[in-house]
Amino acid sequence: MKRLAIATTGILLAATAFAAGHIAAVTSRGLGPVQFGMTVAQFSHSVGEALSEPQNPEDSGCFYLESKRFNGVSFMFEDGKLRRIDVRTDKISTQDGIRIGTTVAAVKRRYGRRLSDEPHHYSGPEDRYLTVALAGDIAVRFETRDAKVDNFYIGNKAQVQYVEGCL
Repeated sequence: MKRLAIATTGILLAATAFAAGHIAAVTSRGLGPVQFGMTVAQFSHSVGEALSEPQNPEDSGCFYLESKRFNGVSFMFEDGKLRRIDVRTDKISTQDGIRIGTTVAAVKRRYGRRLSDEPHHYSGPEDRYLTVALAGDIAVRFETRDAKVDNFYIGNKAQVQYVEGCL
């Protein structure tokens, strides 16, 4: 009976956090029920929405989908599989607690020498790409502006290197 009460409490706390706008952190596996490597059909089922690939074959090599379930998040598909998750909301953090608005100093403290620090391609020299390898073939890249995380994306290392997303 005690286990049931603990499990029920955990479910209620998770539901309350979700309702309050706090979503589980994005990890090296994915975001909530969404996992890297999913097909569009699997992704659509996992978010409970009828989503599909672009109709134009020229656009189906690399494209983004968005779900009403995850506001401020885009999901990149390449070659039919989920390869990258782009985050543009401060409601979602990495599993290490880094989110939009986190200072560059805090990101550097968290990841230390594992972090690759490169100048941003399109803005001033003070803006950076901070990239760190995670588990397996997964990496996360933080784009910074004014010494804070402006947005970030996580996914397969190759796709994390795409500065402009799908071209």
